[in-house]
Amino acid sequence: MAGSEAEEHLALLDAAFRDSGRPAPGCADRLAAFLDELAMWSTRAALTGLRTARSRVEDGIMDCVPLAGILPPGARLVDVGSGNGLPGLVVAVMRPDVRVVLLEPSARRTAFLRAASSAASADCEIVRERVEDWRPEPFDVAVSRAVFPVPRWLDLARPLVRPGGSVVAMIAGDDLPEPPVGLRLDVTESYVLPWSARRRSLAVFERVRP
Repeated sequence: MAGSEAEEHLALLDAAFRDSGRPAPGCADRLAAFLDELAMWSTRAALTGLRTARSRVEDGIMDCVPLAGILPPGARLVDVGSGNGLPGLVVAVMRPDVRVVLLEPSARRTAFLRAASSAASADCEIVRERVEDWRPEPFDVAVSRAVFPVPRWLDLARPLVRPGGSVVAMIAGDDLPEPPVGLRLDVTESYVLPWSARRRSLAVFERVRP
């Protein structure tokens, strides 16, 4: 990673938080280290379509910040298909009280996750497995970003969380899906990315049936 791009990540993070009306967190340097690793690995692996430092900050980090803000203290969270570390690694950096598991079936992407979590000093568990074949202890929260169509994600995620736990859908815009049997819409949070003003939503569904 060239020093100029690494410095740009940190400067853009400071600007993005400021333009969002939030103070830059004390972990901004660790978020920048994660983005540095993502940029370096993306030159040799298909990890993300975020090709510039600005897009990695706005569409990467700032799209994950609201999720980190709504999680209950001490929650166990699984990020399914976490190949580029978004949002799970961001949560692990910003919310060290949350116990994060990054689930990813690809060997190359799990190698990236290990390198990136080390670079960002993120305390998380990385599991190489397909979600369809995985049978973990139920989590408090399950999330996935831009991996599955939302209806498919809700069906896959419901068995991953305990009754009363939450399935989070990260949605472009404001169009919310109908919850499937066993989930009910609990909370929605809409937000706007700082520079493009694109609208995003978090839809939190509660598991209501075993």
